[in-house]
Amino acid sequence: MLHFSLETIPEVYAATICELEQLLALDDMCLEAGLGSEHRSGIGTGSSGAAGILQLVCILIFTVHNANGSNSSPQPTYAEVLQRSALLRNALTTTFELAGRLMRRCAASNDVSRSPFLPAMLVFIEWLASKPEVAVGSEVDEKQANARSFFWRQFVVLMNTLYESKDLDANIDSLGMPIEGGITLWEDYELQGFVPLIHAQ
Repeated sequence: MLHFSLETIPEVYAATICELEQLLALDDMCLEAGLGSEHRSGIGTGSSGAAGILQLVCILIFTVHNANGSNSSPQPTYAEVLQRSALLRNALTTTFELAGRLMRRCAASNDVSRSPFLPAMLVFIEWLASKPEVAVGSEVDEKQANARSFFWRQFVVLMNTLYESKDLDANIDSLGMPIEGGITLWEDYELQGFVPLIHAQ
């Protein structure tokens, strides 16, 4: 079992942000070529870059899901409650900060409707919509409040950019599989059975 100290979280957080920013500085072509393993679903058409970004977002989602007490004991001790609270607070701060940075990069793509970031961003928003208590938050500290504010600002920018994208409908139709009542995208198939997204799906 891996042991860690809550005191190391700020250091790990800062290093993660730094490395993510280096990755996000790459252009779309470099991301497509170098991030993640090739997506080989017989149904979907996700690129290697999109699959890698989707994996990152799923890790963020699962971190919040796990820290939220999904595996906690029925009668935790006071120390366990405090530790779980600290873990959840840090997980939410990190998740909103990183998702906001991914969203900002998605909105800055040459063609946002074909951005390798877009499938992961849609999954993240779908998850948030199914978890209003996570989306709204309560009793957040200043660091988490800043991360949430940053995320929602980037969300608004991305939604406005998508709204202005004239080719969005055509691109989504080409990436998905028609079903009765709409389109199912490759990431929907990829994430079937992923517990944190069951309610969203």
